[in-house]
Amino acid sequence: MILRSIKLQQVKKIVLALSVCCLFLLKTTAQEHPRKNEVYEIRPPGFSYQAIEVKKKLNNKICDTCNVQFAFSADWDFSYVLVGTPHMLMRLHSKIMEIKESIRGTEISNVQFTPYSTINVFLLPNYIVKEGEKRQIWRDYKGIDYSYAEYIVVLNNKNITDWIPLATEKQSNEYAIRTISAKSDDYTVITPWPGSVFVGTYKLNINDSLKVLVRDTRTKKNEKGIFIQRLKDVPDNFSFLQLPKLNEKHNNGLQDFLNANIKKEDVIDGDSSVHFEKDADKTGILLFQTERNDVLEYSYDDTLHWQSIKPGNFIGAHSGTSLVVDKELPSGTTKALYLRYQHQPETVHKITIHAKAITKAVPWAKIAITSILLLLLAGIWFYLYSRWQKRKMAKLDKKNKDIETRLSLLSGQLNPHFLFNSLHAIQGVVNTNNTTEANAYIGDVARFMRNIMDQGKKEFISLKEELQLETDYLQLEQKRKSFEFVMDIDEQTDISQIDFPPLLLQPVLENSVRHAFGRTAHPVLSIKIERQQKNLVITITDNGAGWNMNEHKEGHGLGLVRKRIELINEKIQHMNIEMKIQSQTGTGTTTVFICHNWLM
Repeated sequence: MILRSIKLQQVKKIVLALSVCCLFLLKTTAQEHPRKNEVYEIRPPGFSYQAIEVKKKLNNKICDTCNVQFAFSADWDFSYVLVGTPHMLMRLHSKIMEIKESIRGTEISNVQFTPYSTINVFLLPNYIVKEGEKRQIWRDYKGIDYSYAEYIVVLNNKNITDWIPLATEKQSNEYAIRTISAKSDDYTVITPWPGSVFVGTYKLNINDSLKVLVRDTRTKKNEKGIFIQRLKDVPDNFSFLQLPKLNEKHNNGLQDFLNANIKKEDVIDGDSSVHFEKDADKTGILLFQTERNDVLEYSYDDTLHWQSIKPGNFIGAHSGTSLVVDKELPSGTTKALYLRYQHQPETVHKITIHAKAITKAVPWAKIAITSILLLLLAGIWFYLYSRWQKRKMAKLDKKNKDIETRLSLLSGQLNPHFLFNSLHAIQGVVNTNNTTEANAYIGDVARFMRNIMDQGKKEFISLKEELQLETDYLQLEQKRKSFEFVMDIDEQTDISQIDFPPLLLQPVLENSVRHAFGRTAHPVLSIKIERQQKNLVITITDNGAGWNMNEHKEGHGLGLVRKRIELINEKIQHMNIEMKIQSQTGTGTTTVFICHNWLM
């Protein structure tokens, strides 16, 4: 059993290799045996042969060198010729049974599938009436008397003509249909087919169907008909083979084919796959099974530059067409290959072929030396980079500590500044000789100072805590001066979740209370908190006397605020604070803090 299996595999390989060789040999001999003009031959009794041919007419003269494709049907009672398409292609023949089942019992007697777009239809009478007698034209068949017949053309189940009498139709000026009859090599008769009826020329799109129905004008009964349909014709009936590369000499190459170790994975059917892999040490071949008059076209990477491949010599009804893809596929690349039949250019079949990269022997010694050098360089780079990073981090840490020290110094300057103003306020209350009010005020100031000293030690507090400190401060100032303050907080802003520098707003509020409200009848101070996209905007407005910003410089408190903002921005570069002041004599002062990228 094992020996039998081995022999069977060898036979299969030899048959496949011989098939490929035959394709190359057929191509080399194709020029020695040019194909004759198409003639359909039938051998009736009494004749050596009787055949039909179709010739092209040029200026009303027969062109013997013009090749014409046609399909001919010679049923006993109905004959026709279709010019512009060959007989049914074998690859489309499988569809005919479906159509025949659908038209069983109808007047359609013939079915023709074609991939071609332009069809010329001729109806052929099998006899004529001459001098009162019926005379035979084609063999001993009878058929419909065209003197009493009419036809109609139906395209995609819609009538495109009315019923037209066959007797009134003229013959074609473009084609001549002739019969060839002979009883010996010395006695041949070529005569035109009398009474042929030219039904018309029709342009068919893919899947369009055309019917030509014939009926008797006396009975109005449909008797015969032709069904023609143009089908999609895709060039996927090929096999992809991988074979050893050919040597320069033809004989050596032929021996290589015969000795080829063809595996199952080396042969792939094109109708089941659209992607193919080619080994680097093998030749890739697309082997097509084509039919008479097929012209295959291909193009790489686009559909603009088409090249043609004609089939080789015929073996029966079929021929072979091969396409070698090695020259178009450098190793390690993938290319798209577009295929189509010349007779149906609108139907393009795309496949991809990948040429595997050439695998070379691995130079382990070079790899080892290169790896050691790379590791050594990587170690040196990592050492130098680590030292640079340490110096950078030390420098950054020193800078941060310096900024924090400077911020602490500014905070230390701010608290005594407020304390001085508070003591001055306490002095004013004591001078009123109101001991109870003075004691209460001193207690409130002490409690407030304790809060600001606790919060002032922190780098950031919540905006809610900052606003509470400012509220406590303004309530202390309301005990000395009569003014109103309003706080407006945007509902979409959660002030408890927002970090803010402590006491950043206090000097601005202090300036409004102490300097702006000296002569104002109804002083009002407002604080507005709002969200503008990712920015936090705090606006402090008073209706005090205002001041000319061009004539008077900012005071000590505002100077401290600007220095604090500058240091905060230096430390947190992606979240910076901007302070804008607008003031005019007699209209009040507006201070806006814009905290950029402060919100999520």
